[in-house]
Amino acid sequence: MCWTQILVEDKLKPVITCIADTISCANDPFTFDYTPFVQISDNCDPDVDSYYDLTLSLFDCSNTRYSAVVHLKWTAIDNYGNTNSCIQDIYFKKASVDSVSFPANDTVYCPNPDLSGTGVPLMFGDTVSHLCNLIVTHADDSIIVCGGMMKIRRLWSVMDWCTQAIRSQTQEILVSDTTRPDVICPRDTILFSGYASCKVNYTIPVFKASDACSPSNLLILVVRLDSSILLRPGQSILLDSGKHSLNYIAIDPCGNSDTCTSYIWVKDRITPSLVCPPALVVSLDPRGQVILSAEHVASRGLVTDNCCIDTVLIRRMTASCGYPQDTLYSDEVHFCCEDIRDTIMLVLKATDCSGNMNFCMIQIYVQDKNPVAPPSCPNDITISCSVDYTDLGETGNYYVVTSCLDSIASTFRDSLAIDSCKNGEVYRKFYLTYPDGSSDSSCTQIISISILNNYRFSPSDIIWPRDTIVPECVSHNPNALGFPKDPLDSCGTVYFSYSDLQLQFTADSCEITDRVWSAYSACTKQTVKDTQRIISVSLKRSKLSVARDRKSVV
Repeated sequence: MCWTQILVEDKLKPVITCIADTISCANDPFTFDYTPFVQISDNCDPDVDSYYDLTLSLFDCSNTRYSAVVHLKWTAIDNYGNTNSCIQDIYFKKASVDSVSFPANDTVYCPNPDLSGTGVPLMFGDTVSHLCNLIVTHADDSIIVCGGMMKIRRLWSVMDWCTQAIRSQTQEILVSDTTRPDVICPRDTILFSGYASCKVNYTIPVFKASDACSPSNLLILVVRLDSSILLRPGQSILLDSGKHSLNYIAIDPCGNSDTCTSYIWVKDRITPSLVCPPALVVSLDPRGQVILSAEHVASRGLVTDNCCIDTVLIRRMTASCGYPQDTLYSDEVHFCCEDIRDTIMLVLKATDCSGNMNFCMIQIYVQDKNPVAPPSCPNDITISCSVDYTDLGETGNYYVVTSCLDSIASTFRDSLAIDSCKNGEVYRKFYLTYPDGSSDSSCTQIISISILNNYRFSPSDIIWPRDTIVPECVSHNPNALGFPKDPLDSCGTVYFSYSDLQLQFTADSCEITDRVWSAYSACTKQTVKDTQRIISVSLKRSKLSVARDRKSVV
């Protein structure tokens, strides 16, 4: 056996094939990818390295088909250093001016419009190359639309320097202004009205505004007061008391606007002016009362304000006449007979529309000028025996019709002629005593009393209390167990009484009480009786008592 070494080497060159072709002159010869036009393979190396040497040759205008040619010498080298090469020519085909597409119209915006992004003429989707013997130029013509807005008419021209053919097209580029101005708003302001007027003369301040696209001197500055009135800065206006809004508006030449808002408060610190009368006299009405309104009091004095009066209210210093609320401020207060001999102090309070208040004191004198009417004697009357004849509200009263003479005393005296059946007459004499000591006894009234429902006593009409069983702890009083009654006796002519007989006991220790009721008719002098049995039962458990066990000693 013997051993040897065998060296296997690759001596075969890569296979390379160059393909001639034609491409557009719009391509850059130094950056174009030529690899699709060469084919390389190798028996051992699947990824053969390759490179090329490039030589560019330009044709003159006499060559009407091509503008240039690139000479490529490709070299392929495999992993073992074997190389191979080939020569290749790539021609750049000329293009006419008709192959050029011009950019479309465009819009850019100020400030800082970027005109470089509005497009250039293209050929086959790429910029026009000098290899195509074409020259691209443009000329701009600007038209101001407004402020910072302009329209640029850009005339693009493409010329073939060999044929002198020219093609032109205009592109419109609008530099648009949609930027709003920037407004610097004045501060809020507080003003105070004076004694003479509620209005305040105010000068609209000059405010500052700027615009990124237009000069500041081209801006229109206006002020809108309370969302309605348009004013110029520096203009004067009278402002009423209250809160006012000022919208500061800046408008650029293109109509873009911006607004800011500040507020002005016109405040009234002046209290109402009061000139109150030293005293007022009020007269009572026939009822002995009068209501005094704040409006009436104010009309007797002078209540003014530099702006406006909101409320005028009054109150009494002391309460009277059954109206304790009169010591609180309201639209009206009450006076009555109790106030005639007193000097009543009244407070008037005026409040303006801004809440400022002022007060004054007025003396009130109350008078009664109502005539005294003659007394009116009540008529004779017939009533049922069920009516209380002492109730003057039922039978009538003798009184003086006056408002404040409450010192006139009215009394009466009755003479009775009423039988036991409550039928008869009451002779009533009224007496009036005046403050001067004189009296009037001229009024006499006869009150007839009778049984109006033709009642006749009948024992069968009486409802007697029933026999009953009660626990021993329950009271036997009739208030608990019930009274007899005669439902038809509306005048109370039947009188009831009772007596309890001696207690009895049953074998089971129940207590029995026999209650004898008597009914006496005052009209017929008749007496009837009925017995009510009351049984008391013990509910306690019975207890059995027995003798205890005893021990016997022997």
